[in-house]
Amino acid sequence: MKKITLTGISLICAGFLFLSSCTPQDRNQAENSAERVENEMEEGYDETKSDINQASNEFKANWKEDKAKLQAEVNQTIDRLDRKIEETDAKLKEATKEEKARWQERKKELREERDELKSSLANVKDESEEDWTAFKNKVRSSVNKIEADLED
Repeated sequence: MKKITLTGISLICAGFLFLSSCTPQDRNQAENSAERVENEMEEGYDETKSDINQASNEFKANWKEDKAKLQAEVNQTIDRLDRKIEETDAKLKEATKEEKARWQERKKELREERDELKSSLANVKDESEEDWTAFKNKVRSSVNKIEADLED
């Protein structure tokens, strides 16, 4: 314990000796260096802040564009579902009793898929930036499944 205390006191004394031995010119240089470092730090901070703002603005622009694309994609799929429902209605008129039951079931499935997409479309408007990626992936997966079903 005495060693640590003596070492600490020695270091403090050495520091006082060192600081008191600075010439005015040395102090000036130290102050100028400190000011330069402070200015560089402020410039770096301002530059970083500007970069963050720019990245945020780009993200928002991309998010809005991505949102509009998804809405258009969902609307196109809804239109295809509506056309498929109309085709099913036409087939029902000429179908046999067995076929009618099958086409009625298909029509019901198509309407459910369409309603699900319409619900997703309504939610697109309310979706936040933070949850966007998960929401978009879910809707795209649903659209892809429906598109594959329509191809069958």
